[in-house]
Amino acid sequence: MQNIYNFPPDHPRFQLAISRINYIHSRYARIQNPDMLYTLAVFACNPWDYVDRDEWRQMNALEVAGLGTFWMNVGECLKIDMTGIKNMAVTHPSVNESGKRDVAGYTSSESEGWRDGYDFMLDLRAYMRWHETEYAEFNKDVDALVSTTFDVGTQYIPTAALKRFVKDILVTEFHEKWQRAMGRPPPDTWTSSIFRHFTSFRRIYLRHLALPAFWSSERTSPDPDPKTGLYHQVDYVTFPYYVRPSLWNRYGPSTWPSWLFGVPLPGDDGVKYRPEGYSLEEIGPEMMEGKGKEWMDQDRQWCQERMEASTCPFAAMMRQ
Repeated sequence: MQNIYNFPPDHPRFQLAISRINYIHSRYARIQNPDMLYTLAVFACNPWDYVDRDEWRQMNALEVAGLGTFWMNVGECLKIDMTGIKNMAVTHPSVNESGKRDVAGYTSSESEGWRDGYDFMLDLRAYMRWHETEYAEFNKDVDALVSTTFDVGTQYIPTAALKRFVKDILVTEFHEKWQRAMGRPPPDTWTSSIFRHFTSFRRIYLRHLALPAFWSSERTSPDPDPKTGLYHQVDYVTFPYYVRPSLWNRYGPSTWPSWLFGVPLPGDDGVKYRPEGYSLEEIGPEMMEGKGKEWMDQDRQWCQERMEASTCPFAAMMRQ
């Protein structure tokens, strides 16, 4: 996904990443269009929700429209049928982070496609909320996934009591439907109050005290290794997959917490974390490594031709 985020749609790395995802999805017959559509909605709409809720300002309509244009293009490249969500912001209106219904500002007609990326995002978010209401429920698989994710997220926390507290804080970030689906009780008033005060302080700090960002942060190398042709992760949060085991990456200041708490470092455990890097043609589950190159060549060719022939997905509507 980082190669999709960091490169424009006409870049070879974007197209290779799309083709690799399409190949992996094609090997799993159980993955249906509603599953892919909901996953697309989560990637597109959760950042919007997070920014509006926790950041120093909310996103404006132009920024949301840009998100919608980008993610609609990604959805089309992933061959996701998105026609079924048309007008869901009208038929299944949801409440946004400001407590208002998302239908406000919706201008697309019922019979045509979306007028712009903003309307697409309104429909996509309405679908995401509806899908969660219909299908989000607690079961043992969800419990195992949540427990593992929380354990990874708190691996640097030194004591069991602090780990429990941080996990309660993490639960606060989820809305009530997801708390029930995860089998986690709502945090107590004290924990919720601490989190609300922290986010309020952070918003004030970022708006009035923080300096602007002077450079962007990239997590994947812009160019392949000249000797191997493989790409590396520049940094990591939990496990050092695809990180080059250089002197700085193993002993620099950013690795000191890993040394302190016994978390794996780049180069640990032999080839487990793939320190040699990754190839976009081969990355994925171990059983698929080295497979699908011919399939991907055809899919990438389709993606490239589509990019060369396409314009903004909403351009035709705007000309009407």
